[in-house]
Amino acid sequence: MRIQKRRRANRQRVYLRLWRRRLRPYVDLRGWYQRIIHLDAPPKKIAISFAIGVYIAFIPLLGVQTALSIALSWLLRLNVVAVVSGSLFTNPVTFVPLLWISFHAGMLVYPYGENQEFEWTSLGMDNVLEVMKPYLIQLLIGLGVVGLCCAAASYFLTLFLIKRYREHHEGK
Repeated sequence: MRIQKRRRANRQRVYLRLWRRRLRPYVDLRGWYQRIIHLDAPPKKIAISFAIGVYIAFIPLLGVQTALSIALSWLLRLNVVAVVSGSLFTNPVTFVPLLWISFHAGMLVYPYGENQEFEWTSLGMDNVLEVMKPYLIQLLIGLGVVGLCCAAASYFLTLFLIKRYREHHEGK
């Protein structure tokens, strides 16, 4: 009995270490907040930069997002840190749930012609493209719609937080 409790405690420590070292940077909202709030630029420019980064995050090609966000921030003269921070909205932790939400949003906006239900059990690592091919249009539409909603929400939230922070710390 003691051995089982000790093994369980060791497993919990390993999971906690895994969280601290590997997964925490992906969901560290306080770090994102601090990085964005302390930028030296007008609040609207930071907010629009972050919102564009969030929209870029919904491009389903991981790895292209960062390069695209740097290029777009240079091209549009936006804040690079804010755009790249926004593009980190999708990461290994959030990618699958956001794809799932986007897929269902796309099915609501543009229902498939045969109106058949998607079979998740038929999806495997070897046949992802083959099974998803008929639903690709719905996924892309859903990514656009959900990305636009998240970008708009992030713009207003970022603008509000930056203004509130700056008003609060101006008097000090």
